[in-house]
Amino acid sequence: MAPLRSSGSDKDPSSPVGLPHGTGSRIERVSPDRPPLWVSDLVDIQQNRVDDLTAAEGGTVRLLSGRVAEARAMPAAELRRATGDLYAKLRRAIAAGSAPYPVRFWNMLPFIQEPLGDGLDRYMAFNLGRHDAFRDWAGGADRLASVVPTATGIGHHGADLFVYALCAGQPAAPVENHRQRPAWRYSERWGPAPPCFARAGRLDLGGGLIALMVGGTASVRGEESIAPHLLEEQLAETFLNLDAVIATGLGVAEDRGGQFLVEARAYCLHADDASAIATAITSRCPDLERLEICHADICRAELRVEIEGLAVARRVGDRLEPVRDAIGALCSAFHQ
Repeated sequence: MAPLRSSGSDKDPSSPVGLPHGTGSRIERVSPDRPPLWVSDLVDIQQNRVDDLTAAEGGTVRLLSGRVAEARAMPAAELRRATGDLYAKLRRAIAAGSAPYPVRFWNMLPFIQEPLGDGLDRYMAFNLGRHDAFRDWAGGADRLASVVPTATGIGHHGADLFVYALCAGQPAAPVENHRQRPAWRYSERWGPAPPCFARAGRLDLGGGLIALMVGGTASVRGEESIAPHLLEEQLAETFLNLDAVIATGLGVAEDRGGQFLVEARAYCLHADDASAIATAITSRCPDLERLEICHADICRAELRVEIEGLAVARRVGDRLEPVRDAIGALCSAFHQ
């Protein structure tokens, strides 16, 4: 399993260059096959083996990592079975651990849009296996809303499928976006099984602290891609979606959402877009503590950018306030 931490020091030749300077945010280039850096800030970088999975502990949070080796070489039916088997293994390990609730998933697929025949691409085959697993987890497809956490599904240029599950001692409340159809209710236009994830997940912690984990968000309205191939317009639509899901998750006005976003990761289809994407995000979210830029494939060919993040707030009386050193505050909450 790849190490948790990854940055521009990996010298990935596909990493974006020319990132803006002089913003208040740390901007880092990262690999598309590992979870965000804020996750490894929460857990011990030392990893243990659990049922052929890798586990990293951090107080009342735990990160489980699994892999399907050589997933790129698998036909659709084999990838579906392997994905379902990996999710079943994760389910068993999660239930047996000290943090029994999955609150966030990252799914890193090799060449995510590559055709596999019979009208399927690799993401569609993966979604079939993930849907099988969550249907069993929920006790039926009509009960998916009760079990699907927020997630990201993105593509890299290796051979293996990586799945990371962040788990906690309490469940995260699922959050949807009024501008978008719930992903687990997508029509068959996007494949024979829908992608199983919520738009965000909210954890209410001690001392009024709230963590809102925002899943991969792109230029999609309803279930339709908006402004195909046009970066500036896609960024504008993506920001509207981020504002909406953060506002819903935190209970604030949509024009206040950006001030609570402390960590963000942007997946850019074209490395040359990195500077424009970073400038747009840091301008829109001036209190962002860290921005990760990742050159990666996105699940739809017409989309050029996808953004995920972490919003943190603290309730003080009847109002919500941003939190300085948000990751430090979360570490303290999870280690109490």
